[in-house]
Amino acid sequence: MQWLLRSFDKTAVVAALALCGLWLLGQPGQRVLIMLGAVSTAGVLGGLLTRRAMARSAQED
Repeated sequence: MQWLLRSFDKTAVVAALALCGLWLLGQPGQRVLIMLGAVSTAGVLGGLLTRRAMARSAQED
């Protein structure tokens, strides 16, 4: 868990965990909206990971 918090923005991690909780509690109609939110959150996390990887490679050069 510490690696996750160091690797990603803490707000995005909390949002992802909240979406997982809502998925478990939600009705079938709500799950569609929750999945859209999860895809958006995954995009944000992927963008953060890409930016960090690019910054690390720039520092190594």
